[in-house]
Parts: sequence; C-alpha cells; structure tokens
Amino acid sequence: MRPDLILQLAGRKIAESITSVIRNGEVERTCHIRKINLSDNPHLTTQGTVPLITALANSTTEDVSIARAKLGTVAADVIARFVARCVDDNKKMMQ
Repeated sequence: MRPDLILQLAGRKIAESITSVIRNGEVERTCHIRKINLSDNPHLTTQGTVPLITALANSTTEDVSIARAKLGTVAADVIARFVARCVDDNKKMMQ
C-alpha cells in the first residue's frame, strides 16, 4: 500500500478513536489526546489531517504539531477554526 494512503487512513482511524460515542443521551465512550506530533509527514495530506484536526478540537487538546506536512487550503481553514475554538474555550475558562 502507498505511504500516503496509509497515513491518510491512520489519520482517519485516530480521529474515529477519539470521538465520543453518545447513545440514548449518555456518553458511552470518550477519549482525548492532549498532545500529538504529526510533523514531518508529507504523505498525511489534507485527507488525513482534516478529520484528525476536527476530532482534536476539544477542551483537552493542548498541543498539535503539524509542521512540514503537505496541506491545502481546506486543511488550513479547519486548523484556523480549531485554533479559534481553542482560544474561545480558554477565554471561557478564564472568566
């Protein structure tokens, strides 16, 4: 299998594994990642990054490193929303 497909699949699978599962109004499973380093993975691309960043947009994520990855404008938009959400969450906690 091509390295880019493996990394894209890995990004999606990590995203699935950290998503909370809610059934009948109750949280059945929740998992959070505080720090993750995805740097130096040029094969990750937007297809692997977008679902991962979307899943990481929660109040427990502290550090996401994604330097030197080949990401497009879609990923940039998702990352910008992620950062804005983190800033908003921090402002709420400071009040």
